[in-house]
Amino acid sequence: MVTTTSKTDFFTAEKMKTIVSFKLLNLQGRGYHLSIAAHMNGKKIHLLIDTGASLTVFDKGRFEKIAEDAKIDENKQDATGLGTSNMKAYEVVLKKFAVGKLEVKNYRIGLLDLSHVNKSYASIGKKPIDGVLGSEFMKKFNAVINYEKKTISFSKK
Repeated sequence: MVTTTSKTDFFTAEKMKTIVSFKLLNLQGRGYHLSIAAHMNGKKIHLLIDTGASLTVFDKGRFEKIAEDAKIDENKQDATGLGTSNMKAYEVVLKKFAVGKLEVKNYRIGLLDLSHVNKSYASIGKKPIDGVLGSEFMKKFNAVINYEKKTISFSKK
């Protein structure tokens, strides 16, 4: 059975479960961020898991270097959040987006300027991020975060 919603094709297994390890990034004793490896159109990327982010977004500048031929659409609404006021937002459809063994085709994401996040990361000796895995993805795939095991599981009912 293939489930489709608004031009997005999801994996085909009825009851598939994918478990992916994540890293806890210590923010100099002021909390943690969850870091996860993913793949976009076959290229490895570095994302933060952010249950407070409404949507999955990638840094526009880093995205353009990785996916030079992608068709980027301007979003009519500016984005808010991520520690800034309104900012210009864009959208793009990823041909393939994979987190662990969970592969999603034709997945629409947002693009924003996340350079302020990467500057903050650089100031504390952390690697830059390519984007943020948002709550729409986690809700769609029933994500469960296990801090003790440092894993996140995804499943489709």
